[in-house]
Amino acid sequence: MDRNEFNELDILNQIEYFNKKLKENLSISKICKNIGIARTTVTDRFKI
Repeated sequence: MDRNEFNELDILNQIEYFNKKLKENLSISKICKNIGIARTTVTDRFKI
């Protein structure tokens, strides 16, 4: 998945995607690198 595809997902689907990748033993940094987004973007987006 690239950045554009990820950004088109609603927030719940973005979280679901991250959770799936985390269960595959990928780190948050690695997932962000694979998507092409900054880690801070994700942490800001997922804050309550």
